[in-house]
Amino acid sequence: MYRTMKALKELIYTSKKGKIMLFKIKLNFMIDRLFNICRLLLIGEFGMNNKTLNVAYAMLEIAQEKGETLTPMKLQKLLYYAHGWHLAIYNKPLIDEQIQAWEYGPVISSVYHRFKSFGNKAIELDKGSPTYLSCLDGEEIDLLKKVWEVYGDFSAFALSDRSHDPNGPWVMQKEKLKNGLRHIEIPNEDIREYFLKLTEE
Repeated sequence: MYRTMKALKELIYTSKKGKIMLFKIKLNFMIDRLFNICRLLLIGEFGMNNKTLNVAYAMLEIAQEKGETLTPMKLQKLLYYAHGWHLAIYNKPLIDEQIQAWEYGPVISSVYHRFKSFGNKAIELDKGSPTYLSCLDGEEIDLLKKVWEVYGDFSAFALSDRSHDPNGPWVMQKEKLKNGLRHIEIPNEDIREYFLKLTEE
């Protein structure tokens, strides 16, 4: 009886030890993962509640895959075109905030504030940062890659000039800026109608 009890205790101890080791491995993995996610949440760059910045980082990753970098200005313009074409093709927005009419063109406010510290320099992604492309569906990724193919070779200033089309949605709101209003939202419907017209050209 004593031997049986001793054997059971050893078996329980060995089993517990193995489970503890496995638990520690899993726990360390979970802590690392949670730490990374919390870091992103704290700076407002990750998750379903921040689709706009997820899309912005995804575009940066696409450029990086092509061996290119983007300035904040060029990123803004590429996102404007991506959002416009998404509205025209799928009749739904790509990002979850309204594009605004600012003095010098259409602007996505959260993207501006996130990357304004880079000025006119290239945006640098943190090494080891998670892939934001995984936050998007296949339809959205394909569209971003297509936008890069079409507009990626244009300079930021060339894209800016194109976004100032006299028949475009930014110009439609620009008159309001002269009346002292600032950061006027451009309706998605206006953007969609403009890009639908581009398909007819």
